[in-house]
Amino acid sequence: MKRRISVSVVSPFLFGLVSLGCAATQGDEGVGSLIATETEPSGENCPNGGVKLNHGTDDDFDDVLDEEEIQGVEYICNGATGPVGPAGQDGEDGEDGATGPTGPSGPTGPQGRTGETGPEGPSGATGPTGPAGPEGPTGDVGPEGPPGETGPTGPTGDTGPEGPEGPQGQPAGPKGDTGDKGDPGFTSLINIVDEPPGANCPNGGLKIQSGIDNGDGGGFARSGSLEPGEVDQTQYLCSV
Repeated sequence: MKRRISVSVVSPFLFGLVSLGCAATQGDEGVGSLIATETEPSGENCPNGGVKLNHGTDDDFDDVLDEEEIQGVEYICNGATGPVGPAGQDGEDGEDGATGPTGPSGPTGPQGRTGETGPEGPSGATGPTGPAGPEGPTGDVGPEGPPGETGPTGPTGDTGPEGPEGPQGQPAGPKGDTGDKGDPGFTSLINIVDEPPGANCPNGGLKIQSGIDNGDGGGFARSGSLEPGEVDQTQYLCSV
């Protein structure tokens, strides 16, 4: 089951109590309730984005709401962005400070005379190339020694006898009787109420409580309402 709740981040949260019941799987009493939140992008569920709340029972007792444990989905959506307010009036410009006096520039000295380029000297003669020395003779290749003899191959050993086949196992035992059907499970519930500004949310927000409708804490089981003793988990979504 999916539900969508719109929330405006620029005005106080005005929500009443919301209770959602989702059928839990059959099992023993005492299974905890969990909430998992994630960001919901802008789309069909929340046109301006928001928060997706998955809730259900912790059937494997690992304190993590697995995909197969989700019994219901809630959406807390952001409200539309309000109009931009008018720009404030510009303040007066301050007075410019006085510019200090510029000091006098010193005189430029005279440029010296460029000296004359001296004459280029003559190139020296290239000396003759000396003759190449003679190449020495290549030495003779030594004779290759004869290969050694190959030793004889040893005889192959006899194959051992095959062992006897083991006895066949006993037939399967008779199928046991089918166990009794477990007691009906309890419903997972969720409450969403306003949270005033304080230690939990400096700017106010929402308090989200979840639990099992099992009558814990002196309440009434299967009443369809999440009583204080039945609350297993509390989370806060705060205004910014």
